[in-house]
Amino acid sequence: MAEMHPILWSRITNRRLSNQNVTVAVLSTYQHRSFELADNGHHLYAAI
Repeated sequence: MAEMHPILWSRITNRRLSNQNVTVAVLSTYQHRSFELADNGHHLYAAI
């Protein structure tokens, strides 16, 4: 998502970093830039 929709991703990033109650989940079979912000991304990638 970060590569394909940079404006939308910047809005998600701003929302996530400004609010503790926001959770970002990445459901992907490969690691990409979206994993840097995800709350569960690295755990999913390690499990695959």
